[in-house]
Amino acid sequence: MAPAPKFLLSFVLLGLTDSFVQGQLTAGCTTNSFTIPSWLIQDFQAVSSANTTAVSFQTQNRATNASAELRCRFGGSNSTSEACTVRGSTLPLFASLQLEKTYARFALNETWSCSDLTPAKPITFTAVGDGALSINCTADASFGTETCKPTSRAPLLIKSALLSPVEINPTYVAGPVGHDTQGCSVNSSTPSWEVGASQLNLRTNNGKVQGGTGFIQIKNNILGYIATCNGNFATGSGFYLLQCSAQSISRPREKYHIQTVPEFNPETFTLSVNETWYLAITAHARSKLPITCEAFSDTTTFCTGDPHTFTGRLVSSFPLPPYSLKDPLPTAESCTISSVVSPSWWFSDLVTTTSGTGTGSVKFGIELATGNSSFTGFPSVIARGGVPIKLLMGGAQALEPVWYPCVFESIGELNLTPTACAFKYDSAERVLRLSADWKCGDLDAAHPVLFSGEVRWNVPELNCTTSGSRTTCATPQGKAWLATGTSSLYGVRR
Repeated sequence: MAPAPKFLLSFVLLGLTDSFVQGQLTAGCTTNSFTIPSWLIQDFQAVSSANTTAVSFQTQNRATNASAELRCRFGGSNSTSEACTVRGSTLPLFASLQLEKTYARFALNETWSCSDLTPAKPITFTAVGDGALSINCTADASFGTETCKPTSRAPLLIKSALLSPVEINPTYVAGPVGHDTQGCSVNSSTPSWEVGASQLNLRTNNGKVQGGTGFIQIKNNILGYIATCNGNFATGSGFYLLQCSAQSISRPREKYHIQTVPEFNPETFTLSVNETWYLAITAHARSKLPITCEAFSDTTTFCTGDPHTFTGRLVSSFPLPPYSLKDPLPTAESCTISSVVSPSWWFSDLVTTTSGTGTGSVKFGIELATGNSSFTGFPSVIARGGVPIKLLMGGAQALEPVWYPCVFESIGELNLTPTACAFKYDSAERVLRLSADWKCGDLDAAHPVLFSGEVRWNVPELNCTTSGSRTTCATPQGKAWLATGTSSLYGVRR
């Protein structure tokens, strides 16, 4: 690495309709273009008569939600690939079609721009993809025609490879628990749960519950999803909220997670459940559990429950975009997107030490910032000796600070650590510059994107102490500052 600066820079619950539903939910144009560069194909129809076949279909770019109507015409053999035209549009969309008896194969190439994250400098994307649609053809002898239509009402998903601004083949996921369970969509209108295990350890006084703990395992019978929940009961009656494993408020959520919110009344043994799955369905139920108890002392009672199944009611539901449950993660500005749009770094724990010779040691923490993520508190630490600390020595101007290769004392989060870097520190100006290489594999783990860039950190707080000839200057311990720099793409690891 050259240390010199671089200034470069479906799931559908209620069924599919005949028109396109929204191609994505919450993310913007730029994020979707990196994450789900793909198309939906719908309203396909091919009509053949004599030696001519006319084909029409619609495409929807899932990153931009822009749709287009295309026409193709075959003369003679349909097995050859024919170019299609975009009707009434100037979209830079190129498509070709190969038509066979049982399938139609599409090839798409499209270029578009997004400016939602970079208003002053839109980012241009180019993607290519292909896919096959299963069709069924029927002949009409009275008119001498043959009409071919899709065998399924679901739109065809064509996944693409992103060619620019960087080459990425987004990694699609398996989808959340239970999403492909047979009858999931239909049965969600009549939800049911099963309590497989329940245990209570209660503190009592004259038969009244004065507190305790509870453990309940709740299974969603439609999805097969099991939530293991526990909580504490305070003095008095009423319902107490239980916390289910891996569902705490502060825990990062996977896309379309399942959220279980149970409440339990330890005096009546009544369980209330509110559960939302895939951000699309919310259901509620309440039932008294078959629990038996045994008193071990005047103040301690232990209770266990038998398996119990109960039904609930659907509170709300809405359709999700087709195929969205298996879309790549994440849907927020992560490592790759942040590095392209506005690469930023967390700096922390700067400490400089000198003994009056003009050279000393520099130590600081560094961590790549992604999206709106906060500082983890566990940065990678760079420490280097033999660094010029003072620019003025005895009234004479010292040499300008030079670039020093980074020496890592410890590594924090590996994915947030430079793969290589160099730094220079100007103690008179209190400016630290970092020239770094880093990689991002969040969207395409097999082919991480390689970045290089520079960032300048103006040190805002610095406290110095001197003992004899030794001077130590440091920023407040544990405090971090965010600095935005530049980046340039310089390849993809193949």
